[in-house]
Amino acid sequence: MYGIEGRYKAKLCGEEDGKYWLEQVLDEWTEDGRSPADFLRTLARHTQSRPFADCNFLKKPFLDACQRIGLF
Repeated sequence: MYGIEGRYKAKLCGEEDGKYWLEQVLDEWTEDGRSPADFLRTLARHTQSRPFADCNFLKKPFLDACQRIGLF
């Protein structure tokens, strides 16, 4: 009815969200010598305190799934 599945797919596969989140972990974060696990721990704290900021409520499960399938 509301196209929720399509909207999630568009957000998570888009340049401005899902792809950027992966780039944060794989490029920006590791350039500073930090591991993806460090990023996910930091994100977990941010998500707990501010779930709606920067779409953390979507970003965290998306990146957790990326980790589970071995992207980083």
